[in-house]
Amino acid sequence: MESSRQISLILGGARSGKSAYAEGLIANGSGHAVYIATARKNEDAEMLERIEAHRARRDPKRWQLVEEPLELSNALIRLGKDAHPILIDCLPLWLSNLLKENRDPYPATEQFLEALKASAVSVVCVSGEVGLGMTPLNPVGRAFRDHLGNLNQKVAAIANDVTFMLSGIPMKVKG
Repeated sequence: MESSRQISLILGGARSGKSAYAEGLIANGSGHAVYIATARKNEDAEMLERIEAHRARRDPKRWQLVEEPLELSNALIRLGKDAHPILIDCLPLWLSNLLKENRDPYPATEQFLEALKASAVSVVCVSGEVGLGMTPLNPVGRAFRDHLGNLNQKVAAIANDVTFMLSGIPMKVKG
């Protein structure tokens, strides 16, 4: 990632290579980086395997891991004053965590966007693209899809660059 401050959004479907690509963007720079993980470790065994696979890819000497499933804005404000680039993986899990806690995602989203704009360091956000699938059959699924779609649009609007991942192939959308 370039030395000047950048906001990047990496979008794609499940298993499209979003996280590995985002890690590579930051790994191209020098020095340390911060990895903000939004997943909860107390999920099922399959999710724990996914978390461990992500960890195994990263050099712990280079990456500072910050686990933050809910207070993403606060973490970004606290860490965004440092000199190290930040990778947030991923926005859908963060949003899902908010909804599981019956928290209104609108104020949290607005706080996150303000923290993202105010960050003094480069930030790479990983998110899922939900606009390519079928309409969910239940109200919770539709609310999640709508909230994530709105969040992705707002992050994309302020991002310097947006990349869509398709089968491991990055496609530049913006920037």
